[in-house]
Amino acid sequence: MTIKDYLCRGAIWAYRKMYIKRLQLDGTYESEWLEITEYVKSFGVIMKSFGDQVLLSNYQIDDMTIVLENSRRTFNKETDYNSIFFGYKTRYRTKFKIESGVYDDDDTEIPGVVWYGVLFSDPVTNDQGQISIQLASTLKMFQYYKATGISTLSGTTAELVDRLANKTQNGISIFNQFFEGFLINPSSATCMTISSPLITADQSVWDKIVQYSIYQDYFAYVDNNGYFVWDSKSPTDDVQWVFNGAGSNDADYAVTIMSVDRETEGIPNTFTRCVIEYAQDQFVESALDWTPGDGSFIDIYGEKTLPAMRFFELTQSEAQEVADRITDIYAGNKREWDISAGYIPHLIQKDKVTINFVGELSVKNPFIIGVSKLGGTDQLAGYTNSINLSNQAAKIVAQRIDLDGLKSWFLLKEI
Repeated sequence: MTIKDYLCRGAIWAYRKMYIKRLQLDGTYESEWLEITEYVKSFGVIMKSFGDQVLLSNYQIDDMTIVLENSRRTFNKETDYNSIFFGYKTRYRTKFKIESGVYDDDDTEIPGVVWYGVLFSDPVTNDQGQISIQLASTLKMFQYYKATGISTLSGTTAELVDRLANKTQNGISIFNQFFEGFLINPSSATCMTISSPLITADQSVWDKIVQYSIYQDYFAYVDNNGYFVWDSKSPTDDVQWVFNGAGSNDADYAVTIMSVDRETEGIPNTFTRCVIEYAQDQFVESALDWTPGDGSFIDIYGEKTLPAMRFFELTQSEAQEVADRITDIYAGNKREWDISAGYIPHLIQKDKVTINFVGELSVKNPFIIGVSKLGGTDQLAGYTNSINLSNQAAKIVAQRIDLDGLKSWFLLKEI
């Protein structure tokens, strides 16, 4: 049986585990993960998204907060001899790994999600003997190092991201110690070529990864094996999950939707015009054609332009290619749904899903005489809920997994 089979049961037996790797005095990490599950008071909430749900240039890296038992000063600074960090370089930059999944009938673990983080914040200890720690995703490591020094020879965006991920300092890879490996464009799709890459002194490695992600409509994430992945946002070819709610009788996927909290037309995330400045006061644009009165999105809502983006490393033709791609992707008006669901930990952003959610069949527009005809159409019955979705295709844009309450939330976008 797969994890899907167990998640669709009426009751599941979930597991959650936490591990750390400490930074040794020589600046390297210990070779084995140390399990600290017994100290966990709260596993927190895993948040994952494309990072640019509103504007392309507004990329975010999601953090999470955990709470540990610390009454015996187990997680105090490395200068405290009671601390498990005593004798290590620092507790700062400790790597964390959080695993969650389900047990099968033989108590075998079926993995769901694995989240990797690094301690960069200042832990907070309270007088109840607990310590609260905010963890940054390992992706955040790219923000702490400058992109300068990377080769600026012509290359595809995939080749350039590969150079960034494999950046070295004095011949030593910077990021190998934070990731198990790199999967750059794993589907081997054709990526655009940048003839004259440009790196300015103020740009971090992450800044450049974000730029190349915008060019290609790709996104970066860390997979369950700890690999850094840079891949397309296009939805998977196959349906990875079926979300069923009220009114569904799907025996295969069962009912996992607790509620559809919000349905929107996606107008805020629809843009019909893209402008890119590729050199000082030199612009290209891509926009939809329309005619007054044609009933198009522009005719009704107006011409919505993304905030102008400045990419001075692009030639005019390269900038035009990027603008055309962005317009093609974001000019389509797509509905979005916020869904509260049961514990579903194994899905990732871009997974293709379908939604089935309708209300109970009930008497509609009842009259005292018991029967009514409006416009010659029977109005005796209908569905009570205002949302009615049947086999609606969508892709996952963002998700939250509550590891303590064993609940999930998804932002889904129509495809």
